[in-house]
Amino acid sequence: MKQWKQYLAVLLAAACLFQPLSALAQEAPSGDPSPWAAESVAKAITLGIVPEELQKDYQQEITRMEFAQVSLLFLAAQYNFYKSYPYMDLADDQDVVIRYLESPRGEKLGFAKTDCQALLDPEVATMYGEDMEEWSWDLLLHRIKPFSDMRGEEWERYYTPLRNNVNAAYVLGVVKGREDGTFGPHDPITRQEAACMLERVYRLYVVEKTVQTTPLTFPDREAIGPWAAESVDLMAEYGIMEGIEDGSFSPTTGYTREQCYTTFLRLYENMPTSRTRGNLEQLTTWEEEREALVGGFCTHAEVCFENDFAVVVKAFYSGLPHGASYDRSYILYKKGGTRGVDWPRPRWEDGDSFRPTGDGEGILFRLEDGQEYLLDLNTGRSSPVQ
Repeated sequence: MKQWKQYLAVLLAAACLFQPLSALAQEAPSGDPSPWAAESVAKAITLGIVPEELQKDYQQEITRMEFAQVSLLFLAAQYNFYKSYPYMDLADDQDVVIRYLESPRGEKLGFAKTDCQALLDPEVATMYGEDMEEWSWDLLLHRIKPFSDMRGEEWERYYTPLRNNVNAAYVLGVVKGREDGTFGPHDPITRQEAACMLERVYRLYVVEKTVQTTPLTFPDREAIGPWAAESVDLMAEYGIMEGIEDGSFSPTTGYTREQCYTTFLRLYENMPTSRTRGNLEQLTTWEEEREALVGGFCTHAEVCFENDFAVVVKAFYSGLPHGASYDRSYILYKKGGTRGVDWPRPRWEDGDSFRPTGDGEGILFRLEDGQEYLLDLNTGRSSPVQ
């Protein structure tokens, strides 16, 4: 059923290829994407930038908090960071934020750990003070409270992971608060706010310092806030965002989920700097990624396979409750990024039990029963060889 729906979505998208992004959403059954957005939404899901809980009600306006969550998943997809469990098919938003903040690019943000002191509850800040420099970024992103309307028991009990996403987006400079100190997490995002956040995400990894743009041509350009004009200009220049049916930009109009996913996909495909163009400056080396695996319950990580494309390591975990222990494999890419491995356990002890494919982007391995499998190093997935 799922494959049939995806196939139908592609057919509908092809029929509406020239439908502009900003056109009024057409009715779609059961909250499916509108015909004009179906193909782009499917690609965005495959890329891993659409949270599973937001893969529905595509004509619904996306909230500021949800937009922040998608922006982090997009950043993770650009840097090729994916969750340890490959079957989840989602980029690892928190891991990539930590890597970013610890990298030279993160240091250039100008947001130090000590800057978080003013964003903590007063008693916490007083208790730890300067010791916060020893805190991990992970702990800080969990404890800071930069917005007055994202505090209290409700947020501690129900929305902690979502608040952490907003906190991370705030530290990265993707989102900003309002003059009254609030964020408005459940408020719909406007088109001009979306343009600003899209540009801020792009500036996190962009190589070029300036991008040439032409003056705004929207007839309602005077209605666009001065703080958003340059962002709208940039997004329009590269076809990330378009005008609505009458040619205006409509800056204060709401933004739907399918519009959000489509514009992030266009950001991935259209802009001068992107992983797709091979010109993205990576955050870490594979050796650093291997080192980052070790800690906590992970005692060590052994290299099981290496070629010019990637390294496969097996990480060993022990000391868990009831004495449990296990191992998990990861693909660490030579050009940056990491991904969990989904495969039956091969016989690593037998040196002839696995070998690279001709293109170097796969591994053939055998199980004890002699069945041969192919591990795709690009996706982390394995399949039996017929």
